[in-house]
Amino acid sequence: MANIPAGDFKKGIKVLIDGDPCEMLECQFVKPGKGQALYHTRMRNLLKGSLVQKTFRSGDSLESADVHRGEGEYSYRDSTGYVFMDKESFEQYSLPAEVVEDDMRFLMEGSPVNLLFW
Repeated sequence: MANIPAGDFKKGIKVLIDGDPCEMLECQFVKPGKGQALYHTRMRNLLKGSLVQKTFRSGDSLESADVHRGEGEYSYRDSTGYVFMDKESFEQYSLPAEVVEDDMRFLMEGSPVNLLFW
């Protein structure tokens, strides 16, 4: 993946933080009286949903994350977990029960879902 220098940080970019994909929600440029410029960022971890706040120096860079979203459909449950189908390519993806168990009580077979591919 390509590295994104701190000067190119902006709202909406997807980067890797500690191996997890994150979406940048906010980036503030701060130039103190002395020293290097700083970038205060707020990001959402796309896997866990948690907020991450980090400060970077002007010479730092982050690895971009290859993340895209798609429309899907909940198909069925099998012995290994839950199966979802990508509506565009018709590929099926199986997710372990512990990853999606909390949200499954709201879905019925055939329900539309938003898929995050990483």
